[in-house]
Amino acid sequence: MADWQYKLSGQVGSIYYDDPNPRGVDLVFMLHGLGVDSRSWYFQAAALQAAGYRPVVIDIPGYGRSSWPGKQWNFEQVARVLHEFIMSFPAGKRFILGISLGGAFALRLMAMDPAGYQGGLLINTFSKLRPHGFTNTFFLLTRLVKVSLLPMREQATYMASRLFPNEKDSLFKQMVIEQITATDRKVYLQTLAQIARLNLGPLLGEISVPCLLITGSDDSTILPAAQTKLAKSLPDCEQVFVPGAGHAVIVQQPDAVNAAILDFIKTH
Repeated sequence: MADWQYKLSGQVGSIYYDDPNPRGVDLVFMLHGLGVDSRSWYFQAAALQAAGYRPVVIDIPGYGRSSWPGKQWNFEQVARVLHEFIMSFPAGKRFILGISLGGAFALRLMAMDPAGYQGGLLINTFSKLRPHGFTNTFFLLTRLVKVSLLPMREQATYMASRLFPNEKDSLFKQMVIEQITATDRKVYLQTLAQIARLNLGPLLGEISVPCLLITGSDDSTILPAAQTKLAKSLPDCEQVFVPGAGHAVIVQQPDAVNAAILDFIKTH
């Protein structure tokens, strides 16, 4: 566990990260989703380390234990800080692994420097987030209203209940509630505003990096059809579906996700 410092408009910020296997081969940089932090990668980091790889598990600036010194949280600025951090590691095989918002960052980083990555692993990812159908539109509007008007814990409980509707996932549900509740409200709102405007579509053709898109077949946050459209828009992307899993596929079906990740890295 360590902190890496950076400067933004004269202010100092830090990226918290965990590098549990520094002697491992092939770096795998791991970027979490909105509102949570690097701890959500517990199952994947353990599997990568056991296979001899070097996972680097990152708290995105403004989330978890990473700070954001800017007045406004800005997707493009955060992406450039992440790029600088990743490129501070030794040259060699680098993979980028991201889920949801972390996957959007992975897309941006690969477009920024295609030669810098051996492969991209995207999980329930979007290049732009636009509502599809009544149910999805209602969910996104409800989420915005709750985070704008209600305490963070109520927003966190709403999101966690949607991610983990089954009692058997109560432990994961509570972890998500605690992580979202601890998130800075201003940063969270600014991130939602940035996501609403984000459109990486024009950059997708520049991503020559081979990619794997892992989709939870029951994802109601980023619909599988939208993810399929994303996969087809990338020059070199395979899509695999994980049955019986939604947006939180990395903890709902970790064995299936880990197998897909390890197979992709092994063959690239």
